[in-house]
Amino acid sequence: RRAPHVGEDVIVQLIGEARADADPAEVVSVLVKQLVRTTATHYELCQHNPPLTFRIAKARVAEIHRIIPLSELLS
Repeated sequence: RRAPHVGEDVIVQLIGEARADADPAEVVSVLVKQLVRTTATHYELCQHNPPLTFRIAKARVAEIHRIIPLSELLS
């Protein structure tokens, strides 16, 4: 396993806001996007339909995984 690189498609697991009745690391949603840029505090992601680029704070991300392309799986 390796970390995703810029330009690769990724799965991002987001944790929820802190609530008294919830596990703070509970995954509340999952995004499938393309990784555009990584900074010390954010991931910049894009989607294609409709075209949109946005940032997600790393503090809200439980895990980020790259999506392995079929060509890589078959090689």
